[in-house]
Amino acid sequence: MNDQKNSARKQNAMDLVMDLIDIKHDLRERKVIPLDDLPLHFRADI
Repeated sequence: MNDQKNSARKQNAMDLVMDLIDIKHDLRERKVIPLDDLPLHFRADI
């Protein structure tokens, strides 16, 4: 039971990360945020 909860949490976290990356790319395409303003840990996967 606990393993199912943990894997669901991991999946939710991964979904959130993917959403954040999508949002970040979307914002960049619209030039809303300059690249230099992105935190370093976000720049790695651009």
